[in-house]
Amino acid sequence: MTVMCTGLAGKQCFISSSHTGTLFGHVPIGICYSGMHGKSSETRVQPGTIKPGQLRCGEHVDLGSITMLFADRPGGLQVKNSSGHYLTVPHVPEAIQVNIGGIMQRWTADQYIAPLHKVVVPDDDSQNEARLSIPLFVHPDTDTLVECVDGSNKYPPILARDDYNARCAKTYY
Repeated sequence: MTVMCTGLAGKQCFISSSHTGTLFGHVPIGICYSGMHGKSSETRVQPGTIKPGQLRCGEHVDLGSITMLFADRPGGLQVKNSSGHYLTVPHVPEAIQVNIGGIMQRWTADQYIAPLHKVVVPDDDSQNEARLSIPLFVHPDTDTLVECVDGSNKYPPILARDDYNARCAKTYY
């Protein structure tokens, strides 16, 4: 989180101190992870069963401050650019991809942008290769009052827990 503050051109930044590891007031960590395991060659996709434009994961913005993604092979991740076009994210072996989360965009008054992204089904034989990706979602402490660090009030102040709950409701319900 210190790196995130450094990029804000010396503005006073409370982002680092708001990630002490208290998630939802009682869980002693502020990091959630989810393992995603794709199909293996034992469950091969038959030709013609994948529909054009079929997604592995629909378009969304990540919750929380940042997401670190560990993936063992390319898997169809695409990010929407400022022109509204999706670009395929290149896979770099043994690299960690870092995404800005929605609350970080709010905190920084859009100085950091949370990318809208999706995961498409590859249109080649790689759709039959087993794939493992592990995203780690880093969240601020739930009692943190999130206010624009530049003082602009572009977004009204909100508790981290309320931002999280609102984003979950919008995404999953």
